[in-house]
Amino acid sequence: MSVLIKCTLLASVAWILAHGENLSAATIYADKTAYLAAAGTTNVATFEDVPVGQQFPFVSGGVGFNGIVVVENPAPVPYAFWFGTLGSPTHFAMMNPFLAFESTFPADANSSGFLFNCFACATLPNTTALDWTTLDANGNAVEQGTVTVNFAGPGEPPPGFFGLVTSKSFRSLRVSRRDFGYPGAFFNWMVDDVRYTAAAPALPPATIPTLNSAALLLSVLMLLLATCVYLRRAD
Repeated sequence: MSVLIKCTLLASVAWILAHGENLSAATIYADKTAYLAAAGTTNVATFEDVPVGQQFPFVSGGVGFNGIVVVENPAPVPYAFWFGTLGSPTHFAMMNPFLAFESTFPADANSSGFLFNCFACATLPNTTALDWTTLDANGNAVEQGTVTVNFAGPGEPPPGFFGLVTSKSFRSLRVSRRDFGYPGAFFNWMVDDVRYTAAAPALPPATIPTLNSAALLLSVLMLLLATCVYLRRAD
């Protein structure tokens, strides 16, 4: 094996060591039962404690919400038309199609999930994405990703579920709808039963000396340089 190949492999290991803390640790669930099994006991905001017509910002079940309004019957059909038997009748939340839906939890969380359905639905299957970002208490992004969902009929599609479980604690979850089959268009959608799992208490600070990220990166790079010099001489 040439020195170049060896050094390339070592550089890859060094990059992973230096940036591993930034890699996504989230698992996304489209099945509510699987999410609940992974998340454990969850708290839930049902919107039943918020009056119909309440605009954001507001609090339901201890969770703060932005980008939504509480509704009960936006069209002359029963609650089950939108969410079947999966949700908590009769209140749910309608999005502002131009804003992201954001839920902020009373403490750091390791999971969140919710039921959803479209109000303005797509005509082509699997042309809609939910773009999600978790944020810390200061509003900084922790993780982000996207998941494709089906917002197409015929008729009203069955309700969907979005669930996220991660080892990287977050305080808020921001989600927006993106219809890549209709560039530049903004369509409405709805959610109900927003769940979350409170994060476990943080471990006490380590009593042994630790390196910060910059010092760790410098140490790894110096080790890499020394190893490459050794390998070159060995060849």
